Amino acid sequence: HVNIAVAEAAAAVGVPVFQDVGGEERPISDELLPKLTFLAPNLPELQRLTGMPSGSEEEVVAAARSLQDKGANHILVTRGA
Repeated sequence: HVNIAVAEAAAAVGVPVFQDVGGEERPISDELLPKLTFLAPNLPELQRLTGMPSGSEEEVVAAARSLQDKGANHILVTRGA
């Protein structure tokens, strides 16, 4: 709930919101996704968040687009673990 409140407050005054997934084992709420300017998962986090494979560039793009389909604005996928 804190992330949603902070993202709403920042968005209300035009401050970009960058969410590093940071190894969290819980899903990102669909309510939070559209409030984020950037969402930054690494490959394993992207796979966990989407339930989609991330072994090839095409799979990574498809998984990132699936998050955009849920309302995320920009996805920055890192290759580090």
